[in-house]
Amino acid sequence: MNTKVAQEEFKQILLYGYQRGNDDYTLSTATLVKELSERMKDMIVNDEDQKEESI
Repeated sequence: MNTKVAQEEFKQILLYGYQRGNDDYTLSTATLVKELSERMKDMIVNDEDQKEESI
């Protein structure tokens, strides 16, 4: 994954967090951080899997 793609993915994750927080005022910070972490983890794992497949 190149830098531009990573930045765009990160931007989308932050946008998701922003929208999620605005949609649900009872959402706890811990829950939101967990959701964002899972999305980041998925992005990183997918990138690592793609790197291994290309070898």
